Amino acid sequence: MNRFLKLSLMTVLVGVLALGWTPGSADEGKKESTEEKGTEKSKETEEPEYEKDENGKPVKKDVYVIQIKDHQFSPVRIVVPAGEKIKLRIENLDPTPEEFESHDLNREKIVIGGGKITVYIGPLKPGTYKYFGEFHEDTARGVIIAK
Repeated sequence: MNRFLKLSLMTVLVGVLALGWTPGSADEGKKESTEEKGTEKSKETEEPEYEKDENGKPVKKDVYVIQIKDHQFSPVRIVVPAGEKIKLRIENLDPTPEEFESHDLNREKIVIGGGKITVYIGPLKPGTYKYFGEFHEDTARGVIIAK
C-alpha cells in the first residue's frame, strides 16, 4: 500500500472515531430509529400519490422537486413515467452541504447549504431507483419509481 493511501485511510479512521463511531453502533441506531417510527414505516412503504393519465400511467411533470431538510429528502418517494427523460431539482434547505448520490442512476452531485442543483435522469426502465445523501446516509434516503 503506498504512503498516500495509508495516510488517507488513517485520516478517515481518525475522523470516524472522533465522531463516536464504534463497531455495531450504526446498526443500533437504525434499530432504534425503526422502533421509534412505529407506524411511520408503513407510510414509507405505501405508494405515493401521483397524477395518472387515462391508462393509469404517471403524467410527466416539467420538473420534479426534492427538498433536503433536517438531513432528510422530501418527498421520500416519487413516481415518474418510464421511458421519459426526467428533470430533478434538488433544493437543500439545510445550512450544511449534502450529496445527492445514486448508484442505480449513476449520479453524484453536491448541493451546498441553501443551494439548488438540477439533475437529469432517464429515460428509465420500469423499476425502483434508490438515492441517498452521502453525508447523512442514515437519514437522507429516497426512491424514484418509474412506471
